[in-house]
Amino acid sequence: MSDEPSPIADGEALLDENRRVRAAQIIVSFAMLKLKTLRLTEKEADEMIETTRGRVLDMFPEGGNAFDLIYRPRLERLRNENEFVRLSRAAFQSER
Repeated sequence: MSDEPSPIADGEALLDENRRVRAAQIIVSFAMLKLKTLRLTEKEADEMIETTRGRVLDMFPEGGNAFDLIYRPRLERLRNENEFVRLSRAAFQSER
């Protein structure tokens, strides 16, 4: 008996990983859409980014660095481009 995984097991593992990758892409895409369109404060936007990271890491526990390199910059750019985040940031700074 061989210790090598069967081709069926390999195929099932690959299908599972592909499903998780697609689910992570959908989660990030949904967060990007929300960051583009919702009226969010900077704190709410930051919480959304962290929640998105947590959901992706639930599927890929070792994927923290990949998330931070690939998705975090995109999400932060959208946060910074969100008109309402900019307005809330400006209002907060003017109160100081």
